[in-house]
Amino acid sequence: MRRFIGTILCVCLAVVSLSLVSCGNRNRKETSAQNIVNDMGAGWNLGNSLDCIDGNQGMDNSFYETVWGNPLTTKEMIQAVKEAGFGAVRVPVTYYNHIDENHTIDQQWLQRVKEIVDYVIDQGMYCIINIHHDTGNNAWISADSSRMEEMKNNISTIWKQIAVYFKDYDEHLLFEGYNEILDEKNQWTGAGSDAYAAANELNQQFVDTVRNTDGNNKERFLIVNTYAAGVTEEIVSGFSLPKDSTENHLIAEVHYYSQTETEFDTAVDVITRYFQNKKIPAIIGEFGVKSSTDDGAEQQREDYISYIVAECRKLGIGYFWWDDGKTSESGDPVDTYALLNRNTCEWYFPDLVKCLTEK
Repeated sequence: MRRFIGTILCVCLAVVSLSLVSCGNRNRKETSAQNIVNDMGAGWNLGNSLDCIDGNQGMDNSFYETVWGNPLTTKEMIQAVKEAGFGAVRVPVTYYNHIDENHTIDQQWLQRVKEIVDYVIDQGMYCIINIHHDTGNNAWISADSSRMEEMKNNISTIWKQIAVYFKDYDEHLLFEGYNEILDEKNQWTGAGSDAYAAANELNQQFVDTVRNTDGNNKERFLIVNTYAAGVTEEIVSGFSLPKDSTENHLIAEVHYYSQTETEFDTAVDVITRYFQNKKIPAIIGEFGVKSSTDDGAEQQREDYISYIVAECRKLGIGYFWWDDGKTSESGDPVDTYALLNRNTCEWYFPDLVKCLTEK
């Protein structure tokens, strides 16, 4: 009898175990990249802070974080972002000034990145980190097809260190492979098929590198940008989504800074045809309009941003305002993309913030 009861218990435990595995797999499928984009809501960029670069080498971390005029990032800033209704923070990070000749990242810099990531995630928001001005004009990582093996090594060396450092973070932390990558000629437009193919190859290297690390990185949600983060037909048609060992865990990113609804409609058409129609979730990782003191300019800005937000929400496109901070201490009117006064944690344009965050 005891043997019979033992057998029954084993069978029951096995059934429960299989049921739990099945439920776990089902939940994993339901948590797709598009689900994550939808759950983020409005996004905000901590611009011109951890992404700053400077020709001076060997300075301390606080120098690089503040060299473009913003104060050190605080928990109170991120709390203000959360309280305003944002659901995600993109934290651009540059490593150029924080690596040695072997591309080993300074551990103190990684600790500072982690500190700010924790500010965001502790508020229940999603956080995106990338490698930022390591790509761009005259950067050390470029879409240079003639030096592809070197560029792939640069990408994999940096991302392996980042991925391992953050391997235990859950789905609230996303990795973005690179920012606005350019070719060796620093061409923003008209770079051509070789440059677009190089950008695709570096995206693939990024994905493969992260997936080949441990912890939660096998299922980390990853973001891959178009060449120059461009959203023109020419650039996006040259984009290929990387192959991934984990299904439905990649997000495509573009940036958008044009100033008219017609231009935005054109961008949305490109996003729809090349991404959404192919079941590729998409975000606008940076967008914005600078403030102006011209008569009626602020109302026009609010109307335009409201139009963009409404279209993005309707179509399931994520959107992140580029906040570069106010670099002047003279008391002059804000004429940048800044929304948050990082010294007082108050909003320069609360009505515009409502346009971004209120549903």
